[in-house]
This record gives sequence, C-alpha cells and structure tokens, in this order.
Amino acid sequence: MNKNLFKNTLKNLPSENRDHTYLLTKNNVLFCVAGNYHSFKYINGMPYYFLKGELESILNTKINSYITVGDKKFSKLLNYIDLSEYPSFIKKNYKSYYYSPCGWRSLMKVNRSEIKKVFDPQKFVKHLLKKSELKKHKGNPIIYLLKQMHSYNPLLLSNVGITGSALITKNINHFGKDIDLVFYGNYVALLVEEFSFTVCKEDPRINSLMGNHLKEYVKNKINKFPGTEKEFIRLVKDRWDTIFVDGFKVDFTFCKDNTETEFLNNMNILRPVSIRTKITDVSESYFLPTVLGIENPRFEKVIITARGYICLFKQNDKVEIRGTIHYSKKTQKELIVVDELAGGRVVILD
Repeated sequence: MNKNLFKNTLKNLPSENRDHTYLLTKNNVLFCVAGNYHSFKYINGMPYYFLKGELESILNTKINSYITVGDKKFSKLLNYIDLSEYPSFIKKNYKSYYYSPCGWRSLMKVNRSEIKKVFDPQKFVKHLLKKSELKKHKGNPIIYLLKQMHSYNPLLLSNVGITGSALITKNINHFGKDIDLVFYGNYVALLVEEFSFTVCKEDPRINSLMGNHLKEYVKNKINKFPGTEKEFIRLVKDRWDTIFVDGFKVDFTFCKDNTETEFLNNMNILRPVSIRTKITDVSESYFLPTVLGIENPRFEKVIITARGYICLFKQNDKVEIRGTIHYSKKTQKELIVVDELAGGRVVILD
C-alpha cells in the first residue's frame, strides 16, 4: 500500500483508523484506537488489554479480572496501574508501542503491519440487529436503546457502533462498568444531543446524569483527577453524552469522518501558559482530541487530549485554561495543548 493510496482511502475512513475501534496485534495486545491523528505507518491509541499471564508476571501480582477473547484471557492494564504510570510502563515493558508525545503523553502507537484482527464497532451493531439476535437479546438495555434510536431518527442507528469490552468479547451482556457507543460523522453529534435530551425527558427507562448517578460520577472523577467536588459538578452539569438505561451507564463518544496526519510531531513546544477566556467555537468539541476556539487572537485554537472533556463545553462558556503553547509549523500559528498528565486542565468558571 503506497502513501498516495493511503491518502485516498482516508475519505472512506477504514475501520482501523476510527476512534474507539479495537485492534488485536500479532503479539496478542488489544489496542484501542484514539482520535483521528494517524500516519501511513502507524495508528495511534492505547494498548489497553494484555494477556493475563503476561501482566501477572510483569506486575508480580495475581489478577482476577479478565475478559476472554477466543481461547485467551486478557486483562485491562489501567485496572492495576494509575494513568500517570502508563507511559513509563509501556516504555519499559512494551517499547515498540511507545510514542507519548509532549502534549498527549498517554498516546501510543501500533505499526499497521502488526495488526492481526480489527474489531469493528459498527459491524457489531449490524450483527445485533439481525432478527435472530434481536429475539435472543429481547429486553437487553442496549437493544432497547438501539430501537429507540431507530424510532427517533434512523440516521442514528446507521451511524452508531458498540465498543469497549462488549465489542471485543462479542457479548452484548458484557457491560463492565458501562456501555460505550461511538457515533460516526461530523454532523451526527447534534442529532445525538437532541435525542439524549428527548429520551431522558420522555422515556421512564432512560435517565440523565443527575441525583445519585451524578454523585457517583463526580466521586469517581475526584478519585482519578485533581479538582474539587464543586468544580466537577459545574463541569458535568447537564452533560448529555452520559445516560442510564435501566440503571446501566451508557457513554457516547464521536468519531470524525476524516483522518489528519499533522499533529504534535509537526509543532514546536514553547512554554507553559495559564489564561482565562471565553469559548467562541465548539464545532469540534465532540471529538478526540477536543478542539475549541477561544476569544484570544494570539492562539489559533485549544487542543485537549483527555477524553473526559468531550461534549462538555458550550458557546460563550468562560473558562480557565492551563496548558502548553505549541507552534504549528504548518499554519505558522500558536495554539494551546492541554495534557492532564502534564498538569493541564480546563475549568469552567461561574
């Protein structure tokens, strides 16, 4: 496959280039694709699940939690180490995957030639919509949600995939802590937002992030990231990309319909920065990385590389941004990159 052919296929965005697709590598690592910045040789993302026995040996501990894929048992690394330890762990134990660019330190890579199998979230949904599967899983909350999407607008169903552990185990009843849906296309997010608000208001089986669900969500965030309870409540209030179906948590994420190859490798890192400003453009705030326009003529945009900021911002939100100034060699403009592993964060102000 030559580079020109690769550029042409980006228009159709092959599954292995899509955010939240899972890849099984030849040395049995389950790799989760992240964002839409990839290259001819590499796909960027996170090595997520490793062979259970390998992790037990490396971590020198007994592991009880695992999923089964084929005849092999895999365990999720981030159940056993902190995210802050993740880059150094990969560099030490799985060096061929190590990337960790400044600005996105948790981002790793896999050589395309090392991919053995692609787990396509959209194909999994199509499989579940077969009559035999619908009958088998009658009453399942995800099947119910998919049917509600189709009733609301068929475009939702034709542009959605199921990812996470349910995808790689091919088990619709394997939720883990939540259920992950990924929607494809730059235009779909607004339709999903409209759907989310409507069903949470009108459907008794579907609830929004409020009450005890909100308290538990904020508690988990405080345990993982710096910030106060008040800051997190302000950050996630009215969040529509997390809902609950029959009590099961469902997270929405979004994938752009194109791949970009110019990112952090084509930028010069200048210095840390902290500013207060107003958000002027949220058209790319649904994707990973999250891109915001701000009321500051010096900076072209703000890029946030943590997945937790997706869908949080509204036009005219006042925010405090802590990050690093980067200079794009391509556009010859400065921008701000926010990387939580380097102490970056965005706080919505009153």
